[in-house]
Amino acid sequence: MEWHIYFFLPFVLLPVWRRFGTAAMVLTAILIGLFPHFILHNQYDYAAPWFLGCFALGMAGAVICFWNDEKVIRFRIAVPWCAVSKYGMVALLFFLAYLYKMGSQSVSTYWRNDIIISLITAVFLIACTLHPEKMSAPIRLLQSPLVRKLGLCSYSLYLVHNLAIISVFDIAHKLHLSAAGHILIGYLVALPLAIALASLFYITVERPTMRYRAKMDRK
Repeated sequence: MEWHIYFFLPFVLLPVWRRFGTAAMVLTAILIGLFPHFILHNQYDYAAPWFLGCFALGMAGAVICFWNDEKVIRFRIAVPWCAVSKYGMVALLFFLAYLYKMGSQSVSTYWRNDIIISLITAVFLIACTLHPEKMSAPIRLLQSPLVRKLGLCSYSLYLVHNLAIISVFDIAHKLHLSAAGHILIGYLVALPLAIALASLFYITVERPTMRYRAKMDRK
């Protein structure tokens, strides 16, 4: 779905945003993204078309932070973003605990989880951008050397993480692990494996490619 977003952005999302505003743009993206799930009976859930709505929430966050429209400025000032972010993070923890208690999910519920997490993440980033003095602790964490190094291979992580996750959870499924077992194997095996694969891909492919491109640009 990520590839399709770059067509929806100029031909759908931006025109709707310019004509009807940010809320209409987000709502349009979510409705389009959920259309295959509800109307076509989950036929294309493997492609996660609801990522379009997640992307739109990120766009909305950027608009709220940086667009100097009068209505946007009023909305930016009126909302207590730090408080909303903190309560949102607490709600997210309870939501994740609920999901784990319910056990392994079916793909048909992924859209709900992804949109909720995207909304809370967008609010968190807005709070960090608008009120860095009040969000100093998470900002320091995001600026720590470890996280910055992880950021270097973030594109490689984006490319290979699904391979690691699917491989590990396929093994977990064959072992008939409980919901708690899936959680443990996710954090203790899948996550480190994804980071390790991303680091290897970055060192062997991405970084040499970037150096080669920089070399060609200098010629």
